[in-house]
Amino acid sequence: MAAALSRRSLIGQSIDRHFYDQLNPYTGEMGSDGVVRTAGANLNASRAFANKLLAKIRYVPGVADPRIQEQFQNPALKVDFNRELAGVVGLTEGDAATSIQATLSGSTQTAPTYWLNPTNGVSYPVSVQTPQYGIDTLGELKNLPLTAAQSTQLLGGLATFSPEPRDAALFRAQQAAGHAQ
Repeated sequence: MAAALSRRSLIGQSIDRHFYDQLNPYTGEMGSDGVVRTAGANLNASRAFANKLLAKIRYVPGVADPRIQEQFQNPALKVDFNRELAGVVGLTEGDAATSIQATLSGSTQTAPTYWLNPTNGVSYPVSVQTPQYGIDTLGELKNLPLTAAQSTQLLGGLATFSPEPRDAALFRAQQAAGHAQ
């Protein structure tokens, strides 16, 4: 079976997919850093195709340690925010999103701040962020304060949390470019 498989036969099976391989221009062989990329209009079909292609690549002579590098899904936490209850206490989804983002990723995105060095006139960005060890459990995330003009509430009182795997960032980028669904 290994003799019947070649790069050409694999390329022929990549109907409606883009197939790229990096060949050494001098030897015509795939080097140790060879990369095969697939992209398609349907995410689930592309996943199935990549797994099928990987199974066939395992039989190509000279290929060692073939694998799919990127994860298809990453762990994520879904936050369902109760807008009605938040409205009663004077908070909005925007207030929650700003508080969560500033706490978990820093203030650079939500409220950029700069310090001007008076000696050389150069501005430096300043970011405030909760240390990762400060919020490393779901309970600590639920105790995140949400603040608006006249109200402060805890996130856990206005939202429910559930684990939900999400497509990896690579596929999000492909979706934005119209390559995957």
